[in-house]
Amino acid sequence: MDERVEKVLKEANQALDDADFLLAGERTQATVNRAYYCVFHCMQAMLQMENIQAKTHQGTLRKFNELFIKTEKLPTESAKMITNLSVLRNIADYDYQAVPSLEEAQEAVNDAAEFLALIENYFSTE
Repeated sequence: MDERVEKVLKEANQALDDADFLLAGERTQATVNRAYYCVFHCMQAMLQMENIQAKTHQGTLRKFNELFIKTEKLPTESAKMITNLSVLRNIADYDYQAVPSLEEAQEAVNDAAEFLALIENYFSTE
């Protein structure tokens, strides 16, 4: 595995560890943010593997879907996890009237862990 990809996956693992820690303290907004960034870093690692640099979150999502979801290299369910986490993260970070529930935060961590495992498995079979 490329050194750049390893570094980005390390960031993904750290974000997931942070999400777990924050969930234990019931800090749901921060938990959701870190869970999302775990998945974001995973997508970035996949794009790095293809020597693609996306400058925005939307660009990352668009390229990731184009290269890995539409081509069925990864299951379509993973796209749903990404979308759900993205929506929840936007609410947590920018909607000052809404706070994710503990259940939503737990689901975000579960989805991030599942997505990270999927990506790490993908790299181990490459």
